[in-house]
Amino acid sequence: KQDVDRILAEIARRPVPDVLVVGHTDAVGNDTSNDALGQQRADSMRAALIGRGLAPENVRAISRGKRAPAVPTADGVAEPRNRRVEILVR
Repeated sequence: KQDVDRILAEIARRPVPDVLVVGHTDAVGNDTSNDALGQQRADSMRAALIGRGLAPENVRAISRGKRAPAVPTADGVAEPRNRRVEILVR
């Protein structure tokens, strides 16, 4: 909740916020399933931000699946730090 509050405070400082929510996965599984899982994560966070008052037209959600790991690993490695959502505010 505190993280969402900080994000919302940052967004409130922007005259016309442009928010991009990016879902990521670890390297376990195939590209298709990881893209879908990353999209589910991004969509869930997008819904939470909209539920807290952001205008739906200002928040986009995309998936990067396993293509942009925070911690590089070999294919098939379950790295918890790669399972994440990033929120970019422009």
